Amino acid sequence: MFENIKADLAAYTGLQKPSFIDFMKSLVKSTGFQLVLMYRASRFLRGKHLRFLSFMIDRLSFHLYAAEIKSSADIGPGFTVAHPAGLVIGAKVVAGNNFSVRQNVTLGGNNGKKREGSWTQPRIGNDVVVGCGAAILGPVRVDSNSFVGACSLIVEDVGAHEVWGGVPAKRIRLNEK
Repeated sequence: MFENIKADLAAYTGLQKPSFIDFMKSLVKSTGFQLVLMYRASRFLRGKHLRFLSFMIDRLSFHLYAAEIKSSADIGPGFTVAHPAGLVIGAKVVAGNNFSVRQNVTLGGNNGKKREGSWTQPRIGNDVVVGCGAAILGPVRVDSNSFVGACSLIVEDVGAHEVWGGVPAKRIRLNEK
């Protein structure tokens, strides 16, 4: 848990080795970082079979930030939330390292549609950015180093190094990073 928090803090500050002062500044200034900390704490408690406490943190974060990140979602280190309002990340979402989201993003199921291994939620690769208002629904993959544009609706797989946008979203170009 603490290694993930260190990576999350590094992503927020842009520093490789942020100090305690950097932690405190981020804790006070950034509601997105506060939400990420609450998610990490809730996930830790869930892993320790303290599901009621985990649930209570989930509910508190919903009321404080108008955002819902289920503690059963698996999100790698370096997770950043620019603005937490309206964020919904479903129960079985899997996201890699350095995942970044904006406000009003939804990641979740699509009316029970299933894929191999019977997974129903999105799987997000490393270094993915999701713009504000975007929705990634159903058992789709968003591969590493991709960008999902604002207000896009993703219902099919997104390849690595691609930029997608629109409703329904289509590939706009290859990401040159």
